[in-house]
Amino acid sequence: SLAAFFMMPNGLTKLSAYHSMTRGVLMTAANPEQALEEFSINPQYAVLTGTSYYQAISPETMNSVAMETTFFSKISPTGVAIYYLANPGQLYEMLNRSVNSSFNIRPAWLGNYQITEGYPAGAQTSFFTVWSYLKANYLPGNFGFIIIWMGVLIGVYVRFFRKGIIEKNERNTLRFVGLMTWLFIGLWELYVAIITSGDTDTLGHLFIFSLTFDLISFVVLGKFIHWIEKQLRKVDWEAHKQAFLNRNQDKHKNREQRGYRL
Repeated sequence: SLAAFFMMPNGLTKLSAYHSMTRGVLMTAANPEQALEEFSINPQYAVLTGTSYYQAISPETMNSVAMETTFFSKISPTGVAIYYLANPGQLYEMLNRSVNSSFNIRPAWLGNYQITEGYPAGAQTSFFTVWSYLKANYLPGNFGFIIIWMGVLIGVYVRFFRKGIIEKNERNTLRFVGLMTWLFIGLWELYVAIITSGDTDTLGHLFIFSLTFDLISFVVLGKFIHWIEKQLRKVDWEAHKQAFLNRNQDKHKNREQRGYRL
């Protein structure tokens, strides 16, 4: 993915170029006119801020030579990427928008049943959707949460990585490398999605980020469950059972003695 981004032709389709500016750079800029000037584009195009490709201008104008020369030809993935790096506040805002969209990856407008099933239009099944429901409704949909999540992940697994190197345990070492690879792929795709399409078409562009987040989360959950199992194995359940029975017997004897005294 990293190699393809730098090797691909330095251009975008008109649809992607338009949205990368109007639904990204201009939408998050405090001064859209100034942002356009950094791309050597006429500041008057700031009127397009927040619009989509299909609603802003007539198709004839959008496909005109003038529009191609004065607007589309000046937009490139590299230029947009450099702009965001120079304006981290805007990048962070776009990352927040993208993370929130990736946590709502299930299309709300798309139903799961045929008309013959008799369900209302747009009805969705609740089977096998617990994780999607939790992500959409309970996880903080912002990049700050992802930073905390990454910090916990790295903090936990770097210890196993160090231990794996000392003990020459390839399993612990490769587990950390694998998780960091997944993490990098997810974050990179998140960044590329912002550069190439702004906040549009998030269901398609952010699938990889959502997938890597889910995979890493389930690996960590599995590790936590395994740790709990190891702790439970250390417990002498027979001794606890015997101690519980002895306490009950002692309570019974005490009640009988109090009865005799009365």
